[in-house]
Amino acid sequence: MNNIFLLERIIILVVSITLSFLSLAKTGYNVNVPDPDDQRASPQYPESAPRFSLTSILFHLVCVLFRVTSLSLFFACFSSYTLLIILTAFGINFGIYHACGASHTMTLLLGSVSIFMPNGYLLYNFAATFPVDFAFKETRKLLFAHMLTITPLFCTAIVFIAISSGAGAQWFYHYRLRDGAPLESVSFTASLCSGLVVMGLISLVAFYIHWSKSVRPLYSPPVPKPEEAGTEGRFVPDTEEAGESEGWVAKMKFWKKNDTSDC
Repeated sequence: MNNIFLLERIIILVVSITLSFLSLAKTGYNVNVPDPDDQRASPQYPESAPRFSLTSILFHLVCVLFRVTSLSLFFACFSSYTLLIILTAFGINFGIYHACGASHTMTLLLGSVSIFMPNGYLLYNFAATFPVDFAFKETRKLLFAHMLTITPLFCTAIVFIAISSGAGAQWFYHYRLRDGAPLESVSFTASLCSGLVVMGLISLVAFYIHWSKSVRPLYSPPVPKPEEAGTEGRFVPDTEEAGESEGWVAKMKFWKKNDTSDC
């Protein structure tokens, strides 16, 4: 009877965690979408990033999964120190958004909701009320600074848990472990921590794929096709160079203005 009750509790816990994870990933995907506007500091061209949805789903799923699982482990091992980790992440986010030129309101708002993933880096305004409008350089700075600070922060805490468990220092566990508890096993804890560190590295790879294949191209004007280049009424050589040259002229002007070639 007790085993059945325990199994039911585990199923409920797994379902609730899964729904929360999917909800967070869906929110990240819905919020961080192209938001073109004629008044933007750096224009966006959604047609230049045809694989945006695919790379965005991959990035947000992996990033949220890594951070939700990591926080669950932190709360299970040292809940009092987990609050310190979260506050540190808040402080880092606030500093990053402020350095990227966000207003005080948006620094507090976006910095607070960016624990599980970076948010607002493509927005022109938030809820059609608060202006955001990061230029290309600020978007690049925000994304790279966030991913290269918050992810190592979580990984450092995970490595600390693995080392402490291997050394037999289980004093940091918030709850007293019962005999046979999974976290009591050094091999299980080491495997779990190793898997989470690998997942953290995968989230960085997924981020760079999203950046290089979707976010960066989003700020580059599309190359016009020859038949769309306004060729009516003038001579155009019967080659592909005409359309390509006009497209590259537009791209070179944009790159010179926005300097998108650094990353």
